[in-house]
Amino acid sequence: MTTTTIRRVAAALLSLVAAAALAGCATPGAVKKACGTEADLIDTTGSTAGFRGQWPAELARSAHDALVNGDRYYASTFTSGQGTIDWTVNADGCHSRETRPRKHALWANQTTNALGPRLTALTT
Repeated sequence: MTTTTIRRVAAALLSLVAAAALAGCATPGAVKKACGTEADLIDTTGSTAGFRGQWPAELARSAHDALVNGDRYYASTFTSGQGTIDWTVNADGCHSRETRPRKHALWANQTTNALGPRLTALTT
């Protein structure tokens, strides 16, 4: 009879520990998404030609930081005086399906890598 009581108590304690451990997986550590907007306008006039070689890395860093923070990222070119802005390069960190910090960071890395060639194309 004592053995049965000890087993029941051990099973109850084990259930409580398991429930506490799983409860910690549901909410703490979830990605907090800011859902703001980061936008980069790239001036394609001749006066900026000397700086454009550095821009792809800077733009990729800006995109990555925005996506990791859970923000939307947009990039476009414009030509002074013409006013043409199309925002064709964009990604949405606010609506990422990933909720865990590590998986969200991996998603942001992959998305930034996919944006890289398009960002480089904007600066040429």
